[in-house]
Amino acid sequence: EHIRVDKAGCVQLERNFEIFGDGPMTSMFRRSIFDEIGKFAEVRSRGDVEMRERLRSFYGGHAIKALPIPMKLCFA
Repeated sequence: EHIRVDKAGCVQLERNFEIFGDGPMTSMFRRSIFDEIGKFAEVRSRGDVEMRERLRSFYGGHAIKALPIPMKLCFA
């Protein structure tokens, strides 16, 4: 989870008007993954979520491991 803040430090709501956002901020992949399913979507926002869902769709949910790390602030 993360909380998105702007330059003034104000919390920015997520698309569903919630404070906590869902987005794999740091990911590690084998090079062969990109060769098989392609690179990240060239979008300003949510490309990491799109990639995670594409991985889940292609390989199955067991292929994704979320590490229990502390929540962080994300600069919008």
